Amino acid sequence: MMAKNGELDMVISVSYSSKREDYLLYTDAQREFAKSGKMHDEYLWISEYVFFCRKVFAEKIKFESYGQLKADGYKVGTIREYTYNPEFIDAGFPPIVASDISTGFRMLKEGKIDLLPCDRAVGLATAKLMGLKDDVAFLPKVMFSKPYLMPFCKKSPRPDKEELMRNIYAALAELRKSGEYDKLRRRHVE
Repeated sequence: MMAKNGELDMVISVSYSSKREDYLLYTDAQREFAKSGKMHDEYLWISEYVFFCRKVFAEKIKFESYGQLKADGYKVGTIREYTYNPEFIDAGFPPIVASDISTGFRMLKEGKIDLLPCDRAVGLATAKLMGLKDDVAFLPKVMFSKPYLMPFCKKSPRPDKEELMRNIYAALAELRKSGEYDKLRRRHVE
């Protein structure tokens, strides 16, 4: 709502959505990714979704495909208002929905679900905050990945918002190229 009303200059950590084009500025490369899946350099970070499980089962659960997990009878939870890839949705897991990520991790710990898909960095941070770092693990195979962006708001009063947004993306691309981005990520995220 704040972005729509012009109360913000930019929004961080959102994925592209054509529904947001009315109030957020996106680059051509970001729009193209939504159609083709062709990766680009104009992003803040790459989200890698993985399945979290109880650590005691991490070695036993083999993730080869969504169909295989469903056939093996695993109870898979999801988090309300999270976006998942179409292949996961099409697998048709019985709906077990957590209201938020903390609730999802509690359900996992209590055995109400066997697997919880979420972004790896967010999941690890949540597990740490909840004191579950030693109780949960993630399966090594990445379900899917997507870039998260930091688009400027169209109603921002900044006259240079488009140029500034492009300069920030260029600086981030340079940080990734030089290796500094990975150093910062390891120090502050992983």
